[in-house]
Amino acid sequence: MKAKRLRLNFLTPFLLLTGLGSGTLTLAQSKSTGAGRPAKTGGLPSQSVREVKLCFPQMDIGELLKSSSLTTLKEMFDHQSIVLRKDLRTRVILFRENEGEPLKRLRVASQKNEKGKFEYVMMLQKLDAEGVATDLPVPADQKINPKPSMINSYIASAEILEDEREFSESTKDGHFILSKFRKDELFSLDIRKTLLGGSLYCERKDATAIYCACEGK
Repeated sequence: MKAKRLRLNFLTPFLLLTGLGSGTLTLAQSKSTGAGRPAKTGGLPSQSVREVKLCFPQMDIGELLKSSSLTTLKEMFDHQSIVLRKDLRTRVILFRENEGEPLKRLRVASQKNEKGKFEYVMMLQKLDAEGVATDLPVPADQKINPKPSMINSYIASAEILEDEREFSESTKDGHFILSKFRKDELFSLDIRKTLLGGSLYCERKDATAIYCACEGK
């Protein structure tokens, strides 16, 4: 088994403290309903296993036949690759501060500034009954690279309905990976072969079913 070498970006302390760069839930997030992994009810569908094998013939599919978790597939891939860099791309939290009040959406996303450097920008919105969003003001000293205390101040006493994070990774052997999490569950995995072409996309469709497709083979 190869050891992974991982280099996070310059906001590593920020990510770790906020939980943005890990699967760890903050105290505020612990109020979320329905957190946790779904119970295992079997392996990936046989067609999905064939798609994984088509894209990655060297992959041992034994574990995939027993596990219904995308995390298992991701861990198997990690054991064969050396991760050079991992970055948070976005985090989106849907929450309600008090019963009967409109939903709010907090979004933290990585983007380039005018100097060409990446920074995290926070946006806050209010949603009406039809889901139409209205931007809410965010103080200038909180908007760019917000501190952990600032983020938690918005959600500390709220009911969190959704919490999605997207990460990007690059590996030594030329793969680019996008992984998406809902709370602490991996629900979407996109592994692209940047050198050879082709990609494997897997997504959890419901509590028990994961579907994969190998493209460019």
